Amino acid sequence: MVSHLDHVISKAVPNLLAIAIGEEGDQQAEAQDAFKHIKKNATEETLRSIFSAVPSSLANTTTVGRDFVVPFFKTLQNSDGNSASSVARSLASVLKSGSWNTRGTAIELAHIYSKYRNTFPQLIYDTISDLILVALDEKIHSEVCIPALDLVVLVSNDDKCFDEIKRSLPQFILLLEHERLRLPAVRLISLLAQDNNVRKAILSQTISLST
Repeated sequence: MVSHLDHVISKAVPNLLAIAIGEEGDQQAEAQDAFKHIKKNATEETLRSIFSAVPSSLANTTTVGRDFVVPFFKTLQNSDGNSASSVARSLASVLKSGSWNTRGTAIELAHIYSKYRNTFPQLIYDTISDLILVALDEKIHSEVCIPALDLVVLVSNDDKCFDEIKRSLPQFILLLEHERLRLPAVRLISLLAQDNNVRKAILSQTISLST
């Protein structure tokens, strides 16, 4: 049974998290300290509130807020995979716009949530197309683009993700022309090349680029 205190804390979580991530100065520090105390005795309702509040709290992410929220969620245990999946779907919209700091934080959180993908496969399917778009946009800050590529590599062993990723093979090959993106691009292309059809496509594009 949910206590009155748990209910009050859960209601306060969205505003408190927005301050911890997006504000600056004393208020931000106090909000971050409050979350450290909340985490120690967090109930399932509180955890659901924290996870659900993440996407809407990322809009004004500061560097200090990013440095707080990513380690915080790495240690936050969430047994409710459905909550995690809901957050992942919301993160997809964050990936489409926002500052590089906001999008970079969203990618790091998606990386954390990807640990649920074997139990709740829909979790990563809801973000993979947007991750690919970010990974392929060389105009985006490298602190966003490279982690996006790394996450695409991580989930490429999933059959459904693999099929989605290989559709963008020609664009991934073009990333080899950019020195800062070359290493993660090579890792991804090497994984994709395990598929016979992909190997043929790579050979065909290599020949066309060299003529």
